[in-house]
Amino acid sequence: MQVLAEIQERRGWRREIWGFDSFAGLPARQAGVDPTIWSEGQYATPFEEVQLRLQLNSRPWLRLVKGWFQESLIADPAASIGPVAYARIDSDLYASCVESLAFLAPSWSSTFGRSTRMSGSPVILVSGWRPILAGLSSIWA
Repeated sequence: MQVLAEIQERRGWRREIWGFDSFAGLPARQAGVDPTIWSEGQYATPFEEVQLRLQLNSRPWLRLVKGWFQESLIADPAASIGPVAYARIDSDLYASCVESLAFLAPSWSSTFGRSTRMSGSPVILVSGWRPILAGLSSIWA
């Protein structure tokens, strides 16, 4: 988010940038699905520390939403976000990644048709969970 914020500032842009995180670290991993290298609570960072680092007080177009994806992505303010042009999903665990994709593509067809959430030619970058293609069938079926 910091890099995107800096690019916008250099170019004079003010597009909304949203970040969603639990700030409590990773949720419990699913045995047999998620790699064993991660543990529950790993990567926890206080919300206030991230707020300061991202300078949210001076960047009103930069928004952070605290909570687990299965809760924060189905309620406001997430539910009222307009078309998304770029989405970076870095969720590390399978369930979190699928929840993020489900948020972005509520009406996509199995052939990646139009979405009510994504803009005309969106870019979706998925990092973290390597066998992500296994989860796509549950989203775009």
